[in-house]
Amino acid sequence: MVYVILGIGVGMKLALYAYCLVANRGPGGKPKSDMVGALAEDHMNDVASNIGAILFMAIAQNTIAVGGYLENERCSVSSALF
Repeated sequence: MVYVILGIGVGMKLALYAYCLVANRGPGGKPKSDMVGALAEDHMNDVASNIGAILFMAIAQNTIAVGGYLENERCSVSSALF
């Protein structure tokens, strides 16, 4: 269920990102507003963080706990990526 909710959030943020890009396109391809451009960038950052949350949630669910802790190698890899 959590994957579905995060997936819907990713889809909505991608749609909002695309909308901001189209709405901010002015004559000659120049942006109309810096604020709308920043909002589009924020939507894309949200997409990246939600995809990271989905990815690492899947890793955590499929990692065998050793003594109540996740395996050190997998934790090191995930912390090095972010």
